[in-house]
Amino acid sequence: MAIGKSSNLEERLIEYCVLLTHIVQELPHTKFGNYIADHLVRSGVSPSFNYAEAQDEVKVVAAIKETNELVSIFVASVRTARSHSGPKSDS
Repeated sequence: MAIGKSSNLEERLIEYCVLLTHIVQELPHTKFGNYIADHLVRSGVSPSFNYAEAQDEVKVVAAIKETNELVSIFVASVRTARSHSGPKSDS
């Protein structure tokens, strides 16, 4: 799979991580090669984790918004029910 073939960002980030693993495996096993490999792995994988975390935050924000809307509906329903019930008689 070539990078850019997929329009799904998450899939593209995963493909990028796979590509980086192939590149890192080809680097020389020297002090400098290991340093570059370590840096590539950390900086190359980071966007995938950041994207996943951001998606979780979007879901949480959406859930909070939905909860607030539902609470508003319930409060309005209770107010409407109370206003239509009128005063109670003791008879």
